[in-house]
Amino acid sequence: AQCDVPYPAAVVQGMIEGGFSAPASMRALSATGVTRLPDVPRAIKWAIEQGGKERGLAEFALDREALIFNHTDFDGYAIRWGDKHRAASAADCADKCRAWLPVAPT
Repeated sequence: AQCDVPYPAAVVQGMIEGGFSAPASMRALSATGVTRLPDVPRAIKWAIEQGGKERGLAEFALDREALIFNHTDFDGYAIRWGDKHRAASAADCADKCRAWLPVAPT
């Protein structure tokens, strides 16, 4: 689901790459007032202190289905952009998605 949010896409993307869902990201960004990408670690720290890491991992574990849509490009937030994350086949890509673990942005 796409979120219409008052935050720059890169800021939300940084939270999602940190392992948080879009709604959890919105809560953390709102609570901390973070609006710039360099400040995302502060929002991540707040979310972890609120128990967000456990909730995020539990939510992530429930969503393990990989759907394949050949020759399709979707708009919106991504856990990992395909231009820097290549796979040998669609099945290999799905396996990589299912094996992905959240990491804090660098």
